[in-house]
Amino acid sequence: GRSRRLEILGALQSDAGPGEHPTEMIRRAVAAITKAYPEIEIGFTGLADAAPGELAAPPPEPAGATTPTARLTLPIRKGQLNMGVMHLRHRSAPAFDDEERKTLRLLADRLAVAMENAALFAQIESERREWERTFDAIPDMLAIHDGYGRLLRPNRALTARLAQEPGRLLGQDCADLLEAVVGRRGGCPHDEALAERRPIAREISGDRGVFSMMAIPCFNEDGECSYIIHLCREITEEKMMREQLLQNEKMAAVGSLVSGVAHELNNPLTGVTGFAQLLLERHDDPKLRKTLTQIRDEAERAARVVKNLLAFARKHKPEVNRVIINSLIERTLELRAYEMRVSNIAVVRELRSDLPLTLADPHRLQQVFLNIIVNAEQAMKEAHERGKLKVGTAVVDGRIRITFEDDGPGIPEKHLTHIFEPFFTTKGVGQGTGLGLSICQSIIREHGGAIEADSVVGRGTLFTISLPIVTGAETKPTETRPAAGLIAPATILVVDDEVVIRELIRHALAGRGHSVDAVESADLALQALRSRRYDLVVSDLRMPEMTGQAFFARIQETDPPLASRVIFMTGDSVSPETQAFLDRSGRPHFLKPFKIQDVIDAAERLVTSLRTSTGS
Repeated sequence: GRSRRLEILGALQSDAGPGEHPTEMIRRAVAAITKAYPEIEIGFTGLADAAPGELAAPPPEPAGATTPTARLTLPIRKGQLNMGVMHLRHRSAPAFDDEERKTLRLLADRLAVAMENAALFAQIESERREWERTFDAIPDMLAIHDGYGRLLRPNRALTARLAQEPGRLLGQDCADLLEAVVGRRGGCPHDEALAERRPIAREISGDRGVFSMMAIPCFNEDGECSYIIHLCREITEEKMMREQLLQNEKMAAVGSLVSGVAHELNNPLTGVTGFAQLLLERHDDPKLRKTLTQIRDEAERAARVVKNLLAFARKHKPEVNRVIINSLIERTLELRAYEMRVSNIAVVRELRSDLPLTLADPHRLQQVFLNIIVNAEQAMKEAHERGKLKVGTAVVDGRIRITFEDDGPGIPEKHLTHIFEPFFTTKGVGQGTGLGLSICQSIIREHGGAIEADSVVGRGTLFTISLPIVTGAETKPTETRPAAGLIAPATILVVDDEVVIRELIRHALAGRGHSVDAVESADLALQALRSRRYDLVVSDLRMPEMTGQAFFARIQETDPPLASRVIFMTGDSVSPETQAFLDRSGRPHFLKPFKIQDVIDAAERLVTSLRTSTGS
């Protein structure tokens, strides 16, 4: 009996494996008992993990049997946990002897322990698989290294990034892996995290982008480092967006500052240009006209600088319009005219006069042009303190081609293929973010175009931009100017808090034979409207106490017909709120500094329409 018991338990023990399924364990138990006791049948009930019917209890006593057989039922229990029941039947004996009972009870107890261990192994295996699935599901690159930096386990994101099987990466040093991922050797925070015994995070830039990397040391109960987790995530686009946001905020601050300054500049510039225009119309002396022309041209030049600066610095909603590329290039060059002049950089224009229109956001295109021009300036100035910038436009293969060619030092071939990559820069620390050209490429692609760079070291660099042509562009009809002396005199009210603007418009309209009153505020204007009937009102928008918008609302309430004969002027940066008001009102408006003749023409067109509608 003892030898049989040892044989059964030995067979059960020798074949046991970690995490073995309980069904397989029971099958081995059945085989061991059958081998040791051929005369005994065995079956089980209540085993949740056993296959149904495979290990059922022995069949009942056959009908008509004359000799009863012995039966034995033994619970498979571990503590208070019932795992099932083992049923046994002796084919030849009327009862089980004590040795057999002892062996079979011991087998049931050992089977309960083995089944409990198997369940624990199964749970551990399930948790291991769950951990592996979680580890591989993390989208960031994750790796476990030993204290020496050797790779113990990579996740799926890391192996996919490197296009390698996990087995080929095991044991590799973290410095080698970092170089393969980032494109730069060095900078891994592994050693620092191990020395300081705390997580260390670092941002690392390389040829393949910008990455956020963290090393997290894990220690056992004895304070020894068990392993170090490396977490790596590419943040190239995220960093580019942060830099763009920062740049936008800077430009918004500049725009706000420039807007206030521009308002103060535009009023005197309007006066200078306007009075110069009036004097030019009234004097024939060639010497005097030459002087007046110089005054007018220089004032208009200053006005263009202010206007271009406002257009570039101000925040704009994305807008797509038909754009005249040559005009946009000229406005951009004007922004850099002073810097290029003092840097001894000559600009050569080769602009095709009949260049077709394109559909684009002019503000974003100007950002591209300005970035390329500034880069060229810096390169030429650093190379030889002077230079020549050739700017050209043409039509090639049914597309608009724009070129910027400098005679700077050129770009080495090893850098030329990377210049449009985010954060790639050859400038020193603090001199550039490397965002410029990558953003330029993004903007041009959004417009359905392409941008390329060619360079020869020592001879210069050529940037070529191609944009689609807008077909069927309509030309706005030219408005004819009313002839002097053909307009019946009208009564006109001018409202502006700047005396020079009031006097300018009053002189100009009075010179055309109109009766003009000029007041300095909306309150005085309302008083004038109550005492006299006016054919036309010319009003500023930005005034103290009562704004032009509020003044217009009062006119709409008291004299709706007159509200359709109001002309607005503004010297501010045309904020979204102001622009929305002008759009709603539908009234003619002029941005200061304006050409005084344009205001005269607009006023007399309104007067003409009034006379026509009334028949007077």
